[in-house]
This record gives sequence, C-alpha cells and structure tokens, in this order.
Amino acid sequence: MSKYAPLRDRLRASGRPEVHMSFDEIADLLPGGLPSSAYRHGAWWNNEDDPGSTHSQSRLGWMAAGYTAAADRATRQVVFRRFAR
Repeated sequence: MSKYAPLRDRLRASGRPEVHMSFDEIADLLPGGLPSSAYRHGAWWNNEDDPGSTHSQSRLGWMAAGYTAAADRATRQVVFRRFAR
C-alpha cells in the first residue's frame, strides 16, 4: 500500500468538488507525516500523474483520487480541486 493511500481515500470519500486541508491534517493521515520537502519546496505539490514521475505523493495520492492540489506553504494550507477524467 502506498504511503499516500490514506490521503487518496480521504479525498475520494469526501465526494466534494473542493477539499481544504492544513498541512497538519495531511501529516496526521500519512504514516510518518509529511516529509520536510513538502514544507520547503513548492514543487513537492506539483500535480503529476505520469507513471514515470517520481512524485508518488501526487500520482498515488491526490491525482489518483481525481484531484489537483494548490498548496500555500506560507499558510500551510492546501486546496484540492476535483478534475474531470
């Protein structure tokens, strides 16, 4: 199971077009929490679903649930928006 499956499952279960979460809420879902790079690098939150991508957090997390992420590292908030497949 992917480390990011709990986030994927939470987003899928929400059924909402937009889901707002704090970094702390996301960290609480994930085994081991968020990596330090999520706090330091905006690129960690890029929306990549290419199977060759090394961004498993995106590919196996929010993109697998049908969402894109828009993170604000200053406020430590993320807005996940559902996209049409």
